[in-house]
Amino acid sequence: MREGLFDHKTDFFGRNTIETVSHTQNTFRDKIFARGNLLIKLDRDIEYPFENINRPRKQVERILRYKEKYGPNKSTDKDI
Repeated sequence: MREGLFDHKTDFFGRNTIETVSHTQNTFRDKIFARGNLLIKLDRDIEYPFENINRPRKQVERILRYKEKYGPNKSTDKDI
């Protein structure tokens, strides 16, 4: 995320903290040029908005696919 002319801000969070990922395309022009906004919502009501993303729907699908592939495995519970 760019802050000012020369400063960048980077935040990291774990895949297992992602609750929802959504996208919006506000105008007809956004749909034509495949641009839009992306919103990643984490647990504890923390939101990370990203604006003017190329192909936001594809990015949402990619994030969810990686979350499922590399996220915590729910079948590791041992019932003895």
